[in-house]
Amino acid sequence: MKPQGTKGCPFLQRLRGCPDVVTVKDVPSRRKLAGARPSSWAATLRLAWGLAILTAPAAGQLPATISGFITDLESGEALMGANVIIKDSAVGTASNLDGYYVLGNLKPGRIALLVSYIGYAPADIEVSIRAGQAHRQDVELAPRILSAEAIEVLADREKFRRDIAISHVSLNPVRLRALPQVGEVDLFRAIQLLPGVRARSEFSSGLIVRGGNTDQNLILFDGITVYNPSHLGGFFSTFITEGLREAELVKGAYPAEFGGRLSSVLDIHSKDGNSKRLAGSAEISLVASKALLEGPLGKGGWLLTGRRTYVDQVLKALKDAEVIDFELPYYFFDVQGNIYQNLGTNDRLSLSLYMGSDDLDWPDILADISWGNRTISARWRHLFNSRLISTFLVADSRFETNFAFGGSGAADFHNRIKDLTATGDLTYFRSDHQSIKFGFEVKGLDIRYLASFGDLTTADIRQQPLQTALYYDDKWNFHQWVVRYGLRLNHNNQVENRLTVAPRFSIKHLVNTFSAVSLSMGRYYQYIFTINDEFNLQVINYWLAQDETQPLQYSDQVILGYEFQGRTYRLSLEGYAKTMNNLQVFRDTRVSFDDTTAASTTSDLFRPTDAVGWGAELFAQKTRGKLTGNVGYTLSWVVKQIEGEPKYWANWDRRHEIKMTGSWRFHPKWGLSATFQLGNGYPYTRMLGTYVYYEPGLVKDVTIEQLPGTRNNARLPDYHRLDVSLTRRLKGKRMRGEVYINIINIINIYNHRNVLYVFWDTDELVTGRPAVKNELKMFPIIPSFGIRFSF
Repeated sequence: MKPQGTKGCPFLQRLRGCPDVVTVKDVPSRRKLAGARPSSWAATLRLAWGLAILTAPAAGQLPATISGFITDLESGEALMGANVIIKDSAVGTASNLDGYYVLGNLKPGRIALLVSYIGYAPADIEVSIRAGQAHRQDVELAPRILSAEAIEVLADREKFRRDIAISHVSLNPVRLRALPQVGEVDLFRAIQLLPGVRARSEFSSGLIVRGGNTDQNLILFDGITVYNPSHLGGFFSTFITEGLREAELVKGAYPAEFGGRLSSVLDIHSKDGNSKRLAGSAEISLVASKALLEGPLGKGGWLLTGRRTYVDQVLKALKDAEVIDFELPYYFFDVQGNIYQNLGTNDRLSLSLYMGSDDLDWPDILADISWGNRTISARWRHLFNSRLISTFLVADSRFETNFAFGGSGAADFHNRIKDLTATGDLTYFRSDHQSIKFGFEVKGLDIRYLASFGDLTTADIRQQPLQTALYYDDKWNFHQWVVRYGLRLNHNNQVENRLTVAPRFSIKHLVNTFSAVSLSMGRYYQYIFTINDEFNLQVINYWLAQDETQPLQYSDQVILGYEFQGRTYRLSLEGYAKTMNNLQVFRDTRVSFDDTTAASTTSDLFRPTDAVGWGAELFAQKTRGKLTGNVGYTLSWVVKQIEGEPKYWANWDRRHEIKMTGSWRFHPKWGLSATFQLGNGYPYTRMLGTYVYYEPGLVKDVTIEQLPGTRNNARLPDYHRLDVSLTRRLKGKRMRGEVYINIINIINIYNHRNVLYVFWDTDELVTGRPAVKNELKMFPIIPSFGIRFSF
């Protein structure tokens, strides 16, 4: 056979070397190299190529590479975090978000691979590779129903060994359905069962993470920012679980590829769509119904899923039939979709969309309230070579809130965000011990906030900031150590300190095969925020961007953790400390109702506040057997201070919190689940008194004022709640899918009314009677029923 050189290789492959053997005949002599006189860029590249070949090892010593994509056999979906291990060795890796893996520096010969993933049957593969070869080995894994007698959760051994997982939690539909949950399986309610994470109230699924407000969490859906991730009522987040592929929560000290928030990152990715067959699922409950349909299309697939509540329609029908005399004209809907095409073996183009809205139009109480998100993104994944994979994205996200209460002449608030973003993310697998991520982000925002009372405009703020960022993230694995460091450069044209530098660093030491200690730290900046009114109940978020009139928000974080990962039991203990500087808090005194004093900058409405949060979290899990579950305990403090005022507890400060979940599979087709939460009540500002005074010329000639004490000088009663669910699974011999029936689904089973808000009724003050303290209480006992089936 005639020796093959590099003449027939594509240009990029020439720069890194062809997969085939390079013979001595192709190597230029030293004399030719020494006398080279490059007169062009092409000549320079040829000279560099010759030097590289001259200093390279002989052909028979060139290491080989195995790489490829790991996907679901039945749907073609990428499997993130799948383990790829060379048998009888310590060499292994895990697939990334796209299901892509790389094993490099391999000796030629026959290699036995073991590929495994939770919920799938492992695959044994034998590969024969040559010296210097870049072998492509795609793998399809078959789903496996976990046995009820002994629920098997495969240990993420390779990921544990190679990644710094401090404060990281990965969830997908398979794992979510394995978690003990009551009611519809929901991503946000599953996350809220983790230590260090809580909901602001039962009426919201917004996340409070380690002392940070709900606006301090970066929530991404297929790479684009989602500004309001929850629906009124708190039972549902905006994301439909069946349409999701993977979600990763980083509770603090997140890596350099993310930016723009102070507390945490929730990175959510939708399913691509089934490229093998038409499939679907549906779920019906007393509150809402949802459905999913997916199937193949060309060289790819598509997916569409939707959900709508119908309490408004049920109550309207009962009222029309004169069964009841009231109605609740509130509903919400969600729609998620995705379509993709493979453009050859190295390219994929996908389009993702989401839209959802909450609507409450209630003339009886003069309320017209609505809010919703719209996102659409186009994503191009390109494989430059076996070691360099990239993703480029262009996305548009919109969020709008309209709040009108009291009819004409009353309160009217409008908030709108237009977000156009472009990103590029590249990952270079330099070796089995090092991977490098780098990229950019460009984000243009158009924000409008308008507040009025009748004909008087109290705030009219319009902002168009442009944010750009570059980042670099480097991860090393050697011996018993994992080190990750990175840097993010941020630029914002609307703030005073336009260019900022945000370093990140993490290190992990493997004490033994099952346990490790980790340390992470970093600096983080935030450029947008929500109106945080510490004296009044908040249900809807209004967003604004930072401007030059206020100092920039930033945070410094340190996290120290220990983790133990056994076959059946897992344990983690983490301590954290964080500073949060220049948080924007709504001013005590509202802007005067005067046409000439309408707020136009953030300093007109807000004042900077510093905060410190610290605490510890203990999390224990049992992942195998008929009885599974976890117990989490959180001890935390969040202290804030406005300049010139005393320190005070943040609205979401909670000293102690215990969360327990359990799932008992007492029969192959029956399961009993329960969740229990117990914690201190949130702080609130107790009023010291009220008084009445008269002003001549006013319409009513009387004004009622309340005298507040120091900020958050009291606490609500302790919070606790128990939820229980009994589920029956049906699967016939001829059924391709499954049917799940929630026989019993009871929220707050012992009917404890947790207190959400305290307020005072001052209507009788003019008659000389004192104000009366009232409590707004949360959900009573709520029974429900549901059925879910797939095909």
